[in-house]
Amino acid sequence: IRSIPSSSPLAAKYFTRVEGLSYWFIETASRVDVTDVASGGTWEVLFLFTDSPVPSLIGYATVFFFNSPFRKPLPGRIARICQVLVLPSFQRRGFGRLLVEGVYELCRSDDGVVEVTVEDPCPAFVRLRNVVDYTNFAAKFANKSANDHRGKYDEQLSNEDAETLATSMKITKNQVIISWEVWKYIGM
Repeated sequence: IRSIPSSSPLAAKYFTRVEGLSYWFIETASRVDVTDVASGGTWEVLFLFTDSPVPSLIGYATVFFFNSPFRKPLPGRIARICQVLVLPSFQRRGFGRLLVEGVYELCRSDDGVVEVTVEDPCPAFVRLRNVVDYTNFAAKFANKSANDHRGKYDEQLSNEDAETLATSMKITKNQVIISWEVWKYIGM
């Protein structure tokens, strides 16, 4: 995965060339001007390439970063995943998951980012995001003797715990609750 800020003219030019693919494969795709900074945010594009001697594009993800000064409990920058595209010949092989995890890793390494959200996800992307969030949740929560909660299907996650986990994982509180519910029923 190569993460390239949209301020790079080479990245913007390359993205403009590959963006046309999104119209064929993303139902609600619209043009993204990754060089636009007048909207109050910045763009980052993650490209995923093959390892062959001549790298070929596998897919890409666009992420829009914007300030949210009144966000509770912590103000900061929000990273919104806007487009994720894996070319059809590479689908169902874990590359979409790599791109989403790449976005999360990018955001975890930036102390200014407080949350990762998704813009209008399709059902398949919702499932992918839930799997990635649950995997990260289970890895984080397993260290806190969560086995006490397994099998207690009526137990609720407190609002404070959900907010604390959401803040530490940089995901929405709703995603934490989804992960919690899955954890209670299947564990890891």
